[in-house]
Amino acid sequence: MFGTIAHATTLLDFTSAAVRDAVQAPTSGQVAFAGTIATISATGGALTWTGQDGNTCASPPLACQLDGIGITDDEISGGTNETVTVSFGEARVVESIYFLDLFAATNQQTREQAQVSWGGGSSGIGSMLIDANWAETPNGASGYLMFALNNLNVAWLEFLAPTHNPGDELGVNDFSLAAISVSTVPLPAALPLYGSALAVLGFLGWRRKQKATT
Repeated sequence: MFGTIAHATTLLDFTSAAVRDAVQAPTSGQVAFAGTIATISATGGALTWTGQDGNTCASPPLACQLDGIGITDDEISGGTNETVTVSFGEARVVESIYFLDLFAATNQQTREQAQVSWGGGSSGIGSMLIDANWAETPNGASGYLMFALNNLNVAWLEFLAPTHNPGDELGVNDFSLAAISVSTVPLPAALPLYGSALAVLGFLGWRRKQKATT
């Protein structure tokens, strides 16, 4: 049985000023991430970062310097054509997505939703709606949510706020994209040595066969 190198996770943190500065583009920009290039693009307006304005943003794992990505303002809003797409140069396994400004109503009757679509990897094309945490209400909270995925292998993710089922007191779904985490699962630590041993055994077998025929 092979020994393995510890499983690692890489976070593309849109609450980090360093990530914002690396993207440096109004509607499309790129940043090195997880051994590839991540391209962040927007429709319906410019990629926008504002200061973090709640008290429940989780730091760590997030930097919580900014409020994540919005379009034109600090959020991706429903009832518009606003979308944010994150695409990778090569497919990656997405472990979790982090949101901010995704709120439940203070009366606990409704809550906002984010729509996420994906494709380009072995997980195929799909989409889902993600509900706000009931505890995150717009009275000082950050609208924070970490949503875990089941090893979603994709080359792109698209985020939008659905127009149906508006979930907070304002009657509109909106949220900001805070971060995406992907897993890095390296080869078993002993695999290169195992491959070398097989090559040596193969060579010795070939030498014995050559000697037997001469």
